Amino acid sequence: MISSPGNRFFGLHFWGKRKRITRVNNQVLIFGVDGMKQLTLKTLFAGAAMTLALNVQAADSVYDQCVADGNTIVELTKEKGTTAGRDYEQKTSLKDCYAELKSIEAKYGDATKGVNPYSVMDAADRKKWATLFDAIDAKQYRGTPYLMASYYFGDKSK
Repeated sequence: MISSPGNRFFGLHFWGKRKRITRVNNQVLIFGVDGMKQLTLKTLFAGAAMTLALNVQAADSVYDQCVADGNTIVELTKEKGTTAGRDYEQKTSLKDCYAELKSIEAKYGDATKGVNPYSVMDAADRKKWATLFDAIDAKQYRGTPYLMASYYFGDKSK
């Protein structure tokens, strides 16, 4: 097939057995159909493996475990009642969660002395700090999300 001069890729296109040969602007380009399929499958597999590894690595941090504990307690309280939320075995201790909270505050040094640390943090750290603070409250069975879940959904056994 010969392309028209108005076409962006002016040149000749030939289809051979399992290969496409294209001549564009005095350059010969050869595309192997089988090689492209293998490369794509290998790339997809490698990308999936890397994504899985990053997700597993991210789930192992103390921050993520504290937040997961807090969210699980609130969700269990909503779905199964207050007793189920309190019976949940937590993966991290409050001491570990408070240490993680202090490490976020430590980035700002003396700027947090005498003021709410939230007021001097950047947006990303504010979100992390507030999320972790809510999770710590839920782990102690207090805070707005937990108290709303226990009030509105309460103990299902009564």
